[in-house]
Amino acid sequence: MIAAGDLQEFVPFGRDHCKHHPNALNLQLRQLQPASELWSSDGAAGLVGSLQEVTIHEKQKESWQLRKGVSEIGEEVDYDEELYVAGNMVIWSKGSKSQALAVYKAFTVDSPVQQVANVWPTKYGLLFERSSSSHELPPGPPRYAGLFGSSRVQYVVDHAMKIVFLNTDPSVVMTYDTVQGLHSVWALRRVKTEEENVVLKFSEQGGTPQNVATSSSLTAHLRSLSKGDSPVASPFQNYSSIHSQSRSTSSPSLHSRSPSISNMAALRCVKFQESNDKTQLIFGSVTNIQAKDAAPVEKIDTMLVLEGSGNLVLYTGVVRVGKVFIPGLPAPSLTMSNTMPRPSTPLDSVSTPNPLSKLLGSLDEAVLLSPVPELRDSSKLHDSLYNEDCTFQQLGTYIHSIRDPVHNRVTLELSNGSMVRITIPEIATSELVQTCLQAIKFILPKEVAVQMLVKWYSVHSAPGGPSYHSEWNLFVTCLMNMMGYNTDRLAWTRNFDFEGSLSPVIAPKKARPSETGSDDDWEYLLNSDYHQNVESHLLNRSLCLSPLEVSQMKDEDLSQNLSLDSSTLLFTHIPAIFFVLHLVYEELKLNTLMGEGIRSLVELLVQLARDLKLEAYVDHYYRDYPTLVRTTGQVCTIDQGQTGFMHHPSFFTSEPPSIYQWVSSCLKGEGMPPYPYLPVICERSRLVVLSIALYILGDESSVSDESSQYLSRISIAPQKSQAEQEENRFSFRHSTSVSSLAERLVVWMTNVGFALRDLETLPFGVALPIRDAIYHCREQPASDWPEAVCLLIGRQDLSKQACEGNLPKGKSVLSSDVPSGTETEEEDDGMNDMNQEVMSLIWSEDLRVQDVRRLLQSAHPVRVNVVQYPELSDHEFIEEKENRLLQLCQRTMALPVGRGMFTLFSYHPVPTEPLPIPKLNLTGRAPPRNTTVDLNSGNIDVPPNMTSWASFHNGVAAGLKIAPASQIDSAWIVYNKPKHAELANEYAGFLMALGLNGHLTKLATLNIHDYLTKGHEMTSIGLLLGVSAAKLGTMDMSITRLLSIHIPALLPPTSTELDVPHNVQVAAVVGIGLVYQGTAHRHTAEVLLAEIGRPPGPEMEYCTDRESYSLAAGLALGMVCLGHGSNLIGMSDLNVPEQLYQYMVGGHRRFQAGMHREKHKSPSYQIKEGDTINVDVTCPGATLALAMIYLKTNNRSIADWLRAPDTMYLLDFVKPEFLLLRTLARCLILWDDILPNSKWVDSNVPQIIRENSISLSEIELPCSEDLNLETLSQAHVYIIAGACLSLGFRFAGSENLSAFNCLHKFAKDFMTYLSAPNASVTGPYNLETCLSVVLLSLAMVMAGSGNLKVLQLCRFLHMKTGGEMNYGFHLAHHMALGLLFLGGGRYSLSTSNSSIAALLCALYPHFPAHSTDNRTALNPEVLAMVLEDVVAGHMVPLVPQEEISSPRPRSNRQDSVHSQPPALPPRQATWSPQARPSFPLHLCQEPLSRVRRPSSTLRRRSRTTPGPEEGPSQKVDQAPQPTRVVMLEDIASSRPPAAGFASETPSFIVPARRAGFTSQSLCPGTWNPHSSHLPCLQTLRRAHHQPQILFWSPHRPHRHPAFYAPASVPGAGPRLPYHLQALRHLYVLAAEPRLLVPVDVDTNTPCYALLEVTYKGTQWYEQTKEELMAPTLLPELHLLKQIKVKGPRYWELLIDLSKGTQHLKSILSKDGVLYVKLRAGQLSYKEDPMGWQSLLAQTVANRNSEARAFKPETISAFTSDPALLSFAEYFCKPTVNMGQKQEILDLFSSVLYECVTQETPEMLPAYIAMDQAVRRLGRREMSETSELWQIKLVLEFFSSRSHQERLQNHPKRGLFMNSEFLPVVKCTIDNTLDQWLQAGGDGCVHAYLNGQPCEESQLSMLACFLVYHSVPAPRHLPSIGLEGNTSFAELLFKFKQLKMPVRALLRLAPLLLGNPQPMLM
Repeated sequence: MIAAGDLQEFVPFGRDHCKHHPNALNLQLRQLQPASELWSSDGAAGLVGSLQEVTIHEKQKESWQLRKGVSEIGEEVDYDEELYVAGNMVIWSKGSKSQALAVYKAFTVDSPVQQVANVWPTKYGLLFERSSSSHELPPGPPRYAGLFGSSRVQYVVDHAMKIVFLNTDPSVVMTYDTVQGLHSVWALRRVKTEEENVVLKFSEQGGTPQNVATSSSLTAHLRSLSKGDSPVASPFQNYSSIHSQSRSTSSPSLHSRSPSISNMAALRCVKFQESNDKTQLIFGSVTNIQAKDAAPVEKIDTMLVLEGSGNLVLYTGVVRVGKVFIPGLPAPSLTMSNTMPRPSTPLDSVSTPNPLSKLLGSLDEAVLLSPVPELRDSSKLHDSLYNEDCTFQQLGTYIHSIRDPVHNRVTLELSNGSMVRITIPEIATSELVQTCLQAIKFILPKEVAVQMLVKWYSVHSAPGGPSYHSEWNLFVTCLMNMMGYNTDRLAWTRNFDFEGSLSPVIAPKKARPSETGSDDDWEYLLNSDYHQNVESHLLNRSLCLSPLEVSQMKDEDLSQNLSLDSSTLLFTHIPAIFFVLHLVYEELKLNTLMGEGIRSLVELLVQLARDLKLEAYVDHYYRDYPTLVRTTGQVCTIDQGQTGFMHHPSFFTSEPPSIYQWVSSCLKGEGMPPYPYLPVICERSRLVVLSIALYILGDESSVSDESSQYLSRISIAPQKSQAEQEENRFSFRHSTSVSSLAERLVVWMTNVGFALRDLETLPFGVALPIRDAIYHCREQPASDWPEAVCLLIGRQDLSKQACEGNLPKGKSVLSSDVPSGTETEEEDDGMNDMNQEVMSLIWSEDLRVQDVRRLLQSAHPVRVNVVQYPELSDHEFIEEKENRLLQLCQRTMALPVGRGMFTLFSYHPVPTEPLPIPKLNLTGRAPPRNTTVDLNSGNIDVPPNMTSWASFHNGVAAGLKIAPASQIDSAWIVYNKPKHAELANEYAGFLMALGLNGHLTKLATLNIHDYLTKGHEMTSIGLLLGVSAAKLGTMDMSITRLLSIHIPALLPPTSTELDVPHNVQVAAVVGIGLVYQGTAHRHTAEVLLAEIGRPPGPEMEYCTDRESYSLAAGLALGMVCLGHGSNLIGMSDLNVPEQLYQYMVGGHRRFQAGMHREKHKSPSYQIKEGDTINVDVTCPGATLALAMIYLKTNNRSIADWLRAPDTMYLLDFVKPEFLLLRTLARCLILWDDILPNSKWVDSNVPQIIRENSISLSEIELPCSEDLNLETLSQAHVYIIAGACLSLGFRFAGSENLSAFNCLHKFAKDFMTYLSAPNASVTGPYNLETCLSVVLLSLAMVMAGSGNLKVLQLCRFLHMKTGGEMNYGFHLAHHMALGLLFLGGGRYSLSTSNSSIAALLCALYPHFPAHSTDNRTALNPEVLAMVLEDVVAGHMVPLVPQEEISSPRPRSNRQDSVHSQPPALPPRQATWSPQARPSFPLHLCQEPLSRVRRPSSTLRRRSRTTPGPEEGPSQKVDQAPQPTRVVMLEDIASSRPPAAGFASETPSFIVPARRAGFTSQSLCPGTWNPHSSHLPCLQTLRRAHHQPQILFWSPHRPHRHPAFYAPASVPGAGPRLPYHLQALRHLYVLAAEPRLLVPVDVDTNTPCYALLEVTYKGTQWYEQTKEELMAPTLLPELHLLKQIKVKGPRYWELLIDLSKGTQHLKSILSKDGVLYVKLRAGQLSYKEDPMGWQSLLAQTVANRNSEARAFKPETISAFTSDPALLSFAEYFCKPTVNMGQKQEILDLFSSVLYECVTQETPEMLPAYIAMDQAVRRLGRREMSETSELWQIKLVLEFFSSRSHQERLQNHPKRGLFMNSEFLPVVKCTIDNTLDQWLQAGGDGCVHAYLNGQPCEESQLSMLACFLVYHSVPAPRHLPSIGLEGNTSFAELLFKFKQLKMPVRALLRLAPLLLGNPQPMLM
């Protein structure tokens, strides 16, 4: 009978949890329902609704499933997990060590939860079985297919078909047809493509609702391996069909419970196994077991069967193990017969029954369990018994069914509805018994093994069975009984204490012992181990107590007549069992934790060895355990006749296999026979043997081959397949780079699952070679080794790195967690989430980070410091303060862009909270009273929509804080949408930021559509740019469609014209460039090329802001063809470079080809450009497009097109600001020519400018008639700025010192020029622009470095708020500051093509004039238009004076002055609100300027002379004609002179060489002077403080490739192309993480570490090395060869980039965390910056006399290992009255320092163990010799040939034990044993060699002597003939074959030669 344990009532945990679930109302009605049912309601309808729920709707049944628990790290644990489903709730609960069950996850859904019938794991994925009511289920992917018995392939839709069993290897499935009562077995295989097509076709025809588009890897088909009689064409032939003897449709399955116990059924068992060639399955006969229900018990691979009688019976296969007795439950029937009806198939006819587990059976077969209909005709079942059961079961509680089997626990459903959970006992609880059982089972025939196990299990699991401690005693007794021993008469087993009642199987029931006791009790005590220990105790000797002999006599009497019973089960197998138990013994010797188990086992082995007369084995055990193994003992005689019955297996050897001896022989270089091992059971032996073979013998094939020469596998029969499986399992994988033997060994050991904890339990001598290999690998490991290898070699830094590398990107170890307290202390400035810990390491010397935060914060009011003069009234003073605040606000609004750079990717948002966006504070505080100053008071005019772009930037900055690795989804993005309309701009920026960091791809298409249809311009801009950036270079079609809607040129010509705002069109064009970046997509490139020069259309189409659109098209075209140069495949007909050159320099417009030519037929009514190109519109876009297409191609012919003009004449034809773009473009093309020095920068300036440039510090200006000094100086500064910007691009993120010095010099120069007396010649605006460009270049080079000099420049410019400083300059300066601290020092800039394209967009070198400006650097003034007849010299006002102040409607695009329709004559060009033209003329835009007006100066020259390239033929109609110039001037203010005019004379003639003023009008499409159309009004636009000139000329001017643009007026800003402010944020696409942060793996904190970076050789420098102190920004990875963490403080670590940069990129992407491990005995750089404290350790390394004087307390100064600190604390600190212990303390101290300084702290236990062993030997207290064996192995290892060779090759590497310690140990042992020999030990040795008994007191020392000196056993001595030897030479010769060391022979020689004195060395 088997006693089940842990009976407890079972209630599903989820049921109780549901009662408190908020979804279910806790009504009293719940109490009325049966416990097994549960209803739920939504809680909304109150009591009435709840009552309706209960009465009307069918109550939902609950269901639950249990499974084995899995811990967080994926290991199996002892508790269960429960999945509970009721109604619309699902509750998943888990257990833990501290509590039984707790909710892990709970789900509530809208509708009731649907369940599948079952889920089966297959080889190809999960197989879902639909529930029978499948019509209620929504269609899902079916997982099994094939219509059985049909040749046509289709899905299984038969609801009568149930799966009852599934096996993964071989992949078979058994089904049961409930209608036919038929079982079938099918093979499962992958679907074939043709079959899949057939199934798809049929399912379409049949119209089945199932979703058939499943992946072919998951759809499994069923096929046959055996030849059945089904049609051959069918791929679904089944193995066999098993018909029941009678059919019944009501057969219960394992999963559908039988409703009544009277429905009797049987369990049908079929055994199957694979054939040897694995092609087919062999099925045995069928066995029926009468059963009502059954459940598998997986832990012990048995089956719990509920019989019809109500009994629970355990079966293994078809073998009945026994009834299960459940304490606490009444037995089912007291009268019931205990005999089980014999199964309908006799046991003999079934091939061997299968126990199924590692303990109970083999792995290559399985038993199929399936319920079948009851056997009505079975004569085996007696009616009377059946009736008796029925009557009994109606009387009381009985077991109704079994459910939820998990591990070894099952739930029993009782007839009263309650449930109890029971535990079926395990086979064995102690590891020793389990191992022995496994070994015995492995060696026995299967039938015998099953019987043996069943017998043992019945004994072990009987009611009142043994405790853990007495389990071994019970096992020995049971085993020996089965071998034929009479354990009651055997002395050492008779007195076993079982600590509990004995099973009746072992002994008859004892009577209740009497109170008085008996003689037996006394004898029991005398025989106990306790008594023996007392006798050998020191106290016993000192008291001279005589030993008691009573029990011994009795033992001897008993021993006379002990013999074995040969009829027992295991008698014939005793030799085999003995041998495998010996191998288990040797295996356990390799585990230091199993010492107690070994001692128990050795007693059993000694008994068996004596009885089998195996003297060699007895001697072997004696040498291991001399005190346990007495030379004499009780022997059981085995008759000679009986011995003949015994089966002696072939693997049995007369010499005992010894693992220690095997290792020792290998170390000494002696040959050894293969070591026998048991597969799976003796894995440590196998591992040690193979590792020694590999590392010591150097045989690399040992771990990759079958290794037969070192191991002999023990098997009861040839088991080829299993052997193959074993070898494959441990086969060596060559995937990892392995060079040396040590590396090969370490990688192999981890592949076979050997870990550090296994190494720590190996004895130290055996482990030493492995530790040596590990130490070799630890010094210089490969960075690509897997985590397990790094853990084994003790490099936790590498293992943690490997572990982090395998994890998905998530929150890093460095992610800052800001304590909640900081938020309340200060307002959120958007910079609270920066990682202060890392930044404080990077910039530890100063407070620059706090300074940057102060400069970039925009959440606090600014300080408005205005002095109130006496003459100022209070009102004027308030106005003054507000004007000052307005100036300061220009700066505040520019801050967010820089802040976004500073905080880039620094924050991981909480998914349940909205993203905090810091507010943009535009108020001020005026000292001394700190009064608030506000712009909303109405005292001054504030531009409307002033903050719209600033808010946008603020949103982008907040969004860019989110790290790309953050876990956010579509719902969170929508959740952040603000409620207030005024925050819409911020949200628009937030959306763009999400695109830039890659999160916008998660936004649902529906939401994108929703945002775009709202029509909010900013949101559309942010969204379009965001999704484009997120899909960079992907050519994503959905995004392309989205963008095309907003670009008319990409829509079909017939499509409806959409009213898309201009800015949105610009964003969409740039978006197309991003999505198609680098693809050279033909159609896109063609459209964009045409769009650069798109002519103005009729009405107002394409007339507004044409420059902006053209620039965007140019940038987009450059991106699409990025870096392709002349290799633009399939675009040769487009002539891209020539077309772009024409756009850049002008010329005739080409005929518009393509589908949009119709659109451009009608000319513009507003702008007359004629057939020529307006370069003011097209030049910037075309220039940058050329630069990007030919980027880094070094194409000189293209670069020459972009060279700056080298004559004054040609210079006048190019606007100076275009020279900046041309110089930049030229340098980017000639990438390799860029050099980081001033000489190279100056070389870009043409000679004429260099020779004639003026020094700005001069007081007097040189006077020259032919040279325009303004043009020259402006051209000079812009060319310099362009060259500097290209230098910034070339060395972006490199921190190149030469580039930094060069750019810093130019920045200082420009700052000097600004304050120079002649600054007005160049114009302060131009100088400010150039300074900003140079500062940005400087910041690019030093990106992320936080360089102090650049920070000082930025801080200085931050303080400048008056004068020329406008919003655009502030934007540039703070972008420079942001770049300098990019991502808080974690990010830098890349110089890849893609990055340069992004930076060109972001750092476009012209800046907006104010926050609402997307266009220019212009500050529009209040203007009036004046028409001046130049010839007549009088003025005609265009606008009547009184109309100037009349209200004017504003354009929401802030457009400036536009030209009039050509129909109006000049004098009628008045404007009134009532009758305004189709596009209004806007005049008043900003307050009046107060600049003084000097007299206009104009230079004169004859217009009638031919111009360049103009021949006489062109002058036919060109008589001198009057030229009308319209001047737009600020009427209220004086003006500087217009450029290009030199004198005040009234007779103005336009200079010939100017070829007419090219206009760059405020209206984006401008009139072109190269036109023969009617004259029209047009503006020549300049920046602020300059007259605006409307110009017409009736004659046709000459053509020149470079149009003239007049030089800028001093002090004025140039009219520049518009640049969408949103593009400023595209720098994110160029930012890449390059900060490497060493993190100490032990403390998990960032630290300093020394890196050695090796650069690859290039054309500029050879391969070079540089040392950096990390945390540091690395150079760009493609420049590097390798990175190495250098010693001496940290373990070296090499990252080899020649194999690929992916590993380093993954490290950098996870916050750059590089784990480093501090060497023992070293301090971090933070604790010991100079390394002086660590020097202390180095003095100890030379073991000099001062070492002992060294204080152990100081160890904390140079190691932080807690184990070493504790050791120093408890074992090295002297206390008072130490006495003799002082010597031990000194030894411990020196050993500790030895380990610390030699980097081998793991050797500390070995040192101590050796010392303790030597001391014990000295005291003669050695009870076992294992430690002596270890010392011997250590000595042999260090003297082995392989170790000596390694020392020669690597003198400073390898494991090192102190050169003094080992000789001292060796000498001490020698002396101790020699002293023993001299003090009477020689006689003992002599007696041993002659086979005579020795006195017991000497036994342990004798064993030590024999082991240490390798003395052969006495049985070997007669073979060499010891008698008659006269000399030592003879002995030496004879003992050579016994391989006995000479040192040992010298000690034995006197005994063997008859000389009593030993010859000591």
